[in-house]
Amino acid sequence: MLALRRSDGSFAHRSGGPGQAECTCYALLALKAAGHPKDREIDRGLDWLASLEREDGGFAPQPLILTSNWVTGLISITMGAYQRTETQRKSVEWLLGITGGESARWRHAIHNLLGTKTEYPQTHQGWPWAVGTAAWLEPTVLGTLAMLRAQAPDVFPDLRTRIGERFDEARKMLLDRRCADGGWNYGAPVALGIDAPSYPETTGMALFGLQGTPAAALSRSTSLARRMLAGKPHANGVSWLQLGLSASGEAADAGEEEAIQCRNCLDYALRVLALKAIGGTNVFKA
Repeated sequence: MLALRRSDGSFAHRSGGPGQAECTCYALLALKAAGHPKDREIDRGLDWLASLEREDGGFAPQPLILTSNWVTGLISITMGAYQRTETQRKSVEWLLGITGGESARWRHAIHNLLGTKTEYPQTHQGWPWAVGTAAWLEPTVLGTLAMLRAQAPDVFPDLRTRIGERFDEARKMLLDRRCADGGWNYGAPVALGIDAPSYPETTGMALFGLQGTPAAALSRSTSLARRMLAGKPHANGVSWLQLGLSASGEAADAGEEEAIQCRNCLDYALRVLALKAIGGTNVFKA
């Protein structure tokens, strides 16, 4: 993974590629989980992430992109893990002002006026990939984890009520998006009357975002996650399933590590995070 670090402190998806906020965040979180000392290179990576701030207070995924988007949640988590509270606060404030477009009041007013119903509940507020679009699972999980970390005692006392409200809202949204089989996919659980399939990586993500939820409420989901893990999915799926199961207090053994094929920076970083989480180190939580 360290071989993918660039001279400016950022991390690339693959060797020779441009620096990406997503790769940089997961790599820095993995180094934190592994107990890597906070040295000059770590600071360079954090400074590079901070440089992606845009005028609205959110963050862009790379320098050439001018608008803020979903990576703001991931940057918020990373800054919180390294106690960069000023940048963390900016990201939290941006997240508090962004919701998925489907939960807008005017949309519900139109549905009520026309007497139409949505195929699944759309009343709770998650986070979108891009401002003005519908909420999806991954940005909502990352936003939830950002709110979880921002709830640390004495960090942002003036924002605590709003943070708590968004945290609760997002977790309700995740539960509403659960598929018929008990898992999760990337977006809606049903479309045009057809139940959508769930996937290993998104099921693991959702369970991780729902950490602390009573076990009984997630029993079907954790059972499915164990079956998915036994099926030995790709590295990304294995890692998120292990993160989700371990956060739910479930066993998360994936067998021989050598059999899990990592292809890029994200795969390697997530493997570190998953293995450390199984051992009791959860850097996503303050």
